[in-house]
Amino acid sequence: MRALVFLALSLVCVPAFAQDALKFGTLAPDNTPWSKLLQDFKKQVEEKSGGKVKVKIYLDGKQGDERAMLQKMRFGQLTGGGFSTGGMAAVVPELQLLELPFLFDDNAESDYVMDKVLLTELTQAMEKKGLFLFCWAENGWIDFGNSVRVLKTPKDFEGLKMYAQESDVSIETVKAFGATAQVLAVPEVLSALQTGLLNAFMTTPIFATGAQWFTQTKYWTDSNHTYQPAAVVFDMKFWQKLPDEQKQMMLAMKDTLQKSARINVRGLDEELFRGFKERKIEINKLTAAERGELRKKTAGVADALIAKNAFPREWYDRVQKALKDFRAGKK
Repeated sequence: MRALVFLALSLVCVPAFAQDALKFGTLAPDNTPWSKLLQDFKKQVEEKSGGKVKVKIYLDGKQGDERAMLQKMRFGQLTGGGFSTGGMAAVVPELQLLELPFLFDDNAESDYVMDKVLLTELTQAMEKKGLFLFCWAENGWIDFGNSVRVLKTPKDFEGLKMYAQESDVSIETVKAFGATAQVLAVPEVLSALQTGLLNAFMTTPIFATGAQWFTQTKYWTDSNHTYQPAAVVFDMKFWQKLPDEQKQMMLAMKDTLQKSARINVRGLDEELFRGFKERKIEINKLTAAERGELRKKTAGVADALIAKNAFPREWYDRVQKALKDFRAGKK
């Protein structure tokens, strides 16, 4: 079974920013679309540099979780990385706007907002924190998994101990649904599910498979309530000191990498759901009425984040107007 977890690319800096040994780390296991993509990237970089630039890829989070990699970048131990927008929220809180529950209806809408509506603002927000946005990537559409009951109505969430990513948008969303938010580092979640510290979580089918969380799951709700992007970023100082030749070599791969990052994730859920069913996981899809009821429960999440200065209200209002116009255009 194919499974994709978050893209996580990291380049380690050596003294004087020598560029003869690039190290890439990823949370993705081997034999996934992202690990295969990174192997292709490694091959292209080494071939196009005439062997001058060597690339080593570390799978399965060997370089640490997202928070650890961001810390390493801050102190110059890592020079780049690929993170979920939720993971990057610790540094760039504005990215949380993209993860508001029920903000997008489909991939076309999320691509439009990320590529056309907020690209300049989010790029600048990252640059202010010393990060260069290389390209967008993708984790996918987030659902619910748990070991207690079918989750369809707000009442179903009562009493659940649900994993929340270490970001305000994740925590506020869990609370809005009515569950108790439990914030843990990603590597700790599986053992927490096994021991009962957690009994529910929000994530994509791809991540639940790759991280083995699905082995502790009895019920899955195909809710698609949140879209979670990822981003490949470099430390700005590192990027600026790269020789122009190497910059152009990697930038030439940017569009293909971003396109592949999205295409290789989309359309995998049905295959993964077949695997879930083989493990006797009960899968339920929200009806329009159920989806509407849950949407109402999370209506205040945006205001809560704006109050915390996660992102400007003007950005949120502009996204809402852009989506309204985009939907009208599709009709």
